[in-house]
Amino acid sequence: ETGYQRRVHGVREAMETANEVSEALAQPLGADPMDEDELDEEFQQLMQEGLDEEMLSTQQKLPTVPNQPIGQEQSTKPSAVAAGETADPDEEEALRQLEAELNA
Repeated sequence: ETGYQRRVHGVREAMETANEVSEALAQPLGADPMDEDELDEEFQQLMQEGLDEEMLSTQQKLPTVPNQPIGQEQSTKPSAVAAGETADPDEEEALRQLEAELNA
């Protein structure tokens, strides 16, 4: 074996070693590489869970409705506003000013 052949052989061995190292680095750490279908299924489940949480958090609360049939009065006691009484004289003055502006 000549010096040239030894060098070529050494270079080939070094290239094979470099390829083996490169392949080893490209493999994921751990026992088994993850199955792509398994990853896709897990991703779909996570997306569905996120959508479910979003739907639940954005649901609008329905307004409350009276339990009595339509046409029946809800309260027999007159309110202070219906009786013409106001709790605050400043509110009464503000209402008068607003009415005056609207009628002007």
